[in-house]
Amino acid sequence: MEIEELLPHAKPMVVLNEVGELDMENSSASARFTVGKNDVLFEEDLNGVAAHFALEYMAQAIGVFVGLWGKARDPNFKQEIGFVLGTRKMQLNVPVFCEGKTYLVEAKKVFFDSEMASFDCAIFDENKNLCASATVNAFKPNDPLKYINQNNG
Repeated sequence: MEIEELLPHAKPMVVLNEVGELDMENSSASARFTVGKNDVLFEEDLNGVAAHFALEYMAQAIGVFVGLWGKARDPNFKQEIGFVLGTRKMQLNVPVFCEGKTYLVEAKKVFFDSEMASFDCAIFDENKNLCASATVNAFKPNDPLKYINQNNG
């Protein structure tokens, strides 16, 4: 399945390249990204993507989880926007995600209900070294457009 089928965004804001696995038993999903000069987050002076963008990779991995979970229940499932509320225990073990390298992003559900969710997320390099980790809290209102319009006054 293509990443774009699972996320509510379109390129160039889709920063993941490949869907990994959905593990229903462990309530987790994974995805991969390979850093390239054409990436929207790429910074020439770093020759890569700054590590603080780990949160965006993690948030999109959560979106992949929700998309795969939704499609497993209903093939016509359409992902809607959600919001990152914050993160706890963020660890950045590298300063940069380097050009030409591929990284694995994992998102494991801690809590998930109709609107609120919390996931333990991690990003690993090609040698399975932990590059970043965090607990990410998210909010997906039942009616996202109504929520945005109500709170955009």
